[in-house]
This record gives sequence, C-alpha cells and structure tokens, in this order.
Amino acid sequence: LEQGQEPQEEQSVLAGMPAQFVQGEELQIKAEELRTRDLPVSASRGDICDRNGNKLAISITADSVSASPPDVVNSGDAEKSALFLSEKLGLDYAEVLKNITSKKSFVWVKRKVDFNISQSIEDKGLTGINIVQETQRYYPKSSLACQLIGFCGIDNQGLEGVEVACDKWLSGADGRVVSEYDGIGQAIPQAEYEYIAPTDGYDVYLTIDENIQYFCERELEELMASDVNPKSASILMMNPKTGEILAMATAPEYDLNDYKSADSSLRRNPLISDSYEPGSCFKIITSSAALEEGTVNTNSTFYDPGYVMVAGQKIKCWRYYNPHGSQTLVEAFQNSCNPAFVKIGQSIEAKEKGLFYKYIKAFGFGQKTGIDLSGEASGIMIDQNKLGPVEVATISIGQGIAVTALQLVTAVSAVANGGTLLEPQIVSKVVDND
Repeated sequence: LEQGQEPQEEQSVLAGMPAQFVQGEELQIKAEELRTRDLPVSASRGDICDRNGNKLAISITADSVSASPPDVVNSGDAEKSALFLSEKLGLDYAEVLKNITSKKSFVWVKRKVDFNISQSIEDKGLTGINIVQETQRYYPKSSLACQLIGFCGIDNQGLEGVEVACDKWLSGADGRVVSEYDGIGQAIPQAEYEYIAPTDGYDVYLTIDENIQYFCERELEELMASDVNPKSASILMMNPKTGEILAMATAPEYDLNDYKSADSSLRRNPLISDSYEPGSCFKIITSSAALEEGTVNTNSTFYDPGYVMVAGQKIKCWRYYNPHGSQTLVEAFQNSCNPAFVKIGQSIEAKEKGLFYKYIKAFGFGQKTGIDLSGEASGIMIDQNKLGPVEVATISIGQGIAVTALQLVTAVSAVANGGTLLEPQIVSKVVDND
C-alpha cells in the first residue's frame, strides 16, 4: 500500500461490526425464528355444566390438516399434493397450491375436518402435509338452553351467550412444540425440541337446572304447536331469595352443533335483549310502592264504572262492558282492574311529585340488571320531566313503559323476598384444574 491509503476490505469489515454489536440481540432472535418452527397444541376448553354438574358444553378432539410449505416444496410433489387435497377437502386447487407453497413455515389447509377424510389424507403420506389434533366444541343436549349457552368459533373462541361472557375462564391457553430445521427447511435429525404444554380452561357451572330447563322448553314446544301459534315465546325462572336463574328458555330454538345453519334471529336472547310493555304484571310494582308509602291499605276501596278519566282522557278497564263496580284492594288485584290501579298510581304521585318514578327506578327499571351476559337492554322510560297525569296513569297499569323480562322477574322477586333487589346470577361457580 502506498503511504496514506486506507485498506478498503478491512474498512468494510470494521464498518459492519458496530451494527452487528448493537443489533446482536435482534439478529439472534431472527436467526432463531429461521431455524425453529412452532406446531400448535390446542388447549381443551372448559366444560359448561348446570348447577348439578350435568354437562351442557364439552370439548372433543377434531382433526385439522396443516402443511409445512418448505417440506412440500422440497418434495417436488407440490402440484400432486395440492390436487389430492383440493379433491378430498372440497377446496380450490389454485388456492391450495398457493397456500402449501407459501413463504411461511406453517399453514392450515383446512381445520376440523371429518375423521374419515383426515385418515385418508394421513394414509396417503404426503410429504409436508400433517394431521394435527385440535379440540372443538360439542353440545350434548343439542338445543337445550341454546340462546343462553351460545356457541364458539373455529378457534374455540366464545361468540354468543355464556361462551363469550365466560370466555376468560373457559378458553385456557394453547401450547406448542418448537422444533429445529436446517437452512433448506428440513427437520434436523435428533435435534432438540421444546414442548410447551397447553393450559386447559376452567369449568363453569351455571345456576340453571337442566331438568327445570327441559320442562320449560317442553311447555314452550307445546305452546308453539297449539292454536295460539305464536311467533316466539319465552319462560324465565328465578329464585327470589338468591337471584339465581333456574331456567331461561326461548322458542323457537336451534341446534348449537349446527349454529351456522340457523337464522341469526334465533340466536338472540329476547329475555334480556327485548323490551316490551309489561301490562298488568306491572301492577305488582304499583301496588307495592303504594302500600310501602301508605297511600293505600288492604281496607282501601275503589269503584270501577268501566273507565277512568285522566286529564280529559278516557282509560278503559279491560272489562269495560261489565264494570267491576265497588271493590277492595284485594278484589282489585283479583280483577286486575285498570281504573283501580290508576287511582293507586295517582295516590303515590299525589303524596310527592316524582315519588312513583323513584320507586320504579328503585325496582331496577330503566337500567341494566348487571347479569353476566352480553346484549342486555336497559328498557325504555319516559323522561321524568315529561311525566304528566296521563303518563302516570298508563304506567300504573303497565303501559307507556318498556321493560325486559329479566328486569321484571328481578323486580317481582324483590317483592317476593321482602324488598331486596338482587343482581341476577347465571354463574354458580368456576372450577379450575384442581
């Protein structure tokens, strides 16, 4: 070298060293990713049981078809493999070929296939094509409590009902097998591999009773087939002392094991998501508030001429053609007399403006109950500043207000248990692996 000339080759080597030194950890991770591959090991999703341990949702094994694209490409039989797989699995040939020859180290060809099909693929012995055991959801009782239990997606993730509400307990965590491969994508013989075990999900016990649920659904089935011929019908049962839901049934139902074939409207749970005018059932709330405030008592009497006039509006009794006449509070209950309950509602508001609404809200109306299910509605209430004499009268008989069935059964349970408004319970307990 002439004096003052820099050695070019040495300079380039030295120039690269600082970057390698600074990025050493990052480059090490990338190198490890290139020589290792993960094979997933599915966790078993926890069971859903009724309060007595009867299984309503379980996990069973299912075969899925996967591919190692480097192995497929190196075999030289990618086209033949793609043709065979597309015919067996009912997939597009071009898509299969593109998938199994991609730049990835692991791909799914088709998940959770029929056992006989997976066996025929395994027997074929295609290089780079593997059968992986996964788990999938199975519902032993088919459609029992379907709107309540809900269902899972292809990755065993909860999508509806209890399956999604309790997903954090049910799902568990998948494991994996980490293996070493060489530079051309072939498994290294006798190389070390790491097995990371999956963590299975916890079992969730519901408050419902399978037998009570069955009886409710049987009654609904008979009702749907009767001359009444409703579009839908539901039954909700609660223990008023604990707030535990014992049954939550809706007809028509659908098969949880084939939920994709069911109309999406059947998957909704109308007992918590639909609001409706409660009608005469709401008279329980009206009279409870009046008795508590002392504006009426069991000796109070009412007269029914077939209607009642409120702010110039005529509100008829359901038996306007044959009025109930003079009656006691107990008889007004027996007769479900509209004019009598309008007078009862008016007596509450006469004592203190806005007092009737205070009781309605205290009974939980106009707000969610807090049940552990998604899609719950709050119901519909007229703004209090728009509450006039006619509105007070109609709400007293369960009109002009919209509630959910869950709100109503919770409120009536508070009457039955002596005045304690309970949060509805659908989960009894969660049991871990121990």
